[in-house]
Amino acid sequence: MRHRNVTSIEVGGLRTEYAVDTAIRVGDGQGFQMVIQSGLETTCHTRELTAEQIRRHHECIWAESFATGCMQSLAK
Repeated sequence: MRHRNVTSIEVGGLRTEYAVDTAIRVGDGQGFQMVIQSGLETTCHTRELTAEQIRRHHECIWAESFATGCMQSLAK
């Protein structure tokens, strides 16, 4: 992507705590500006947490460390 002068990547997808989190962290580690809008990723409930709790938890971590745009909600 660098040979195409890509500097930022917008992320969305399934399994917030696995695939999406990994993509954001790896992209950030490679020097890309990672962008995700709240609600563009999802996951499944676990025994301990609802999908919404997992999603919000990861969005807070991303907003503070790895990505921009995390707290912009699609529902206004």
